[in-house]
Amino acid sequence: MLLAMVVITVVLILGSAILTITKNTKARTTMNRDQIQVYYIAEAGVEMVLARLKEDFNWQEWQQEFSSTISFAGGELEIERVRTIRKTEDELTVEITSVGRYKYFKKSLKVKAKLQRDEENNVTTNIISWKELYGVF
Repeated sequence: MLLAMVVITVVLILGSAILTITKNTKARTTMNRDQIQVYYIAEAGVEMVLARLKEDFNWQEWQQEFSSTISFAGGELEIERVRTIRKTEDELTVEITSVGRYKYFKKSLKVKAKLQRDEENNVTTNIISWKELYGVF
């Protein structure tokens, strides 16, 4: 009888430990998925601006398209800033700051890119820098 009680107690303790580990693993996995999602949302904002810049270097004329928050992939993205660093007729260097929000997470990206137009009007994009901006904790 005593042996049966000890065995049941051990099985219950092990079962409880396994359930706790499983619950914590699921929570961490969900958090990681949400952090990846918010990064991709911020990245999509950068890609939207780069795609639009390929069509028209004069971003000041169309910046209103990105002046408000955009719903995207279950979250929101905001183009916080587009700044011209250097501009010629066939070349544009810009700095783009994009912010993604998903559930309780927020991610900001600051990207410097150089776009060059060739004789056939094809545009090549070169990423100069790609940084995640971290807030104060």
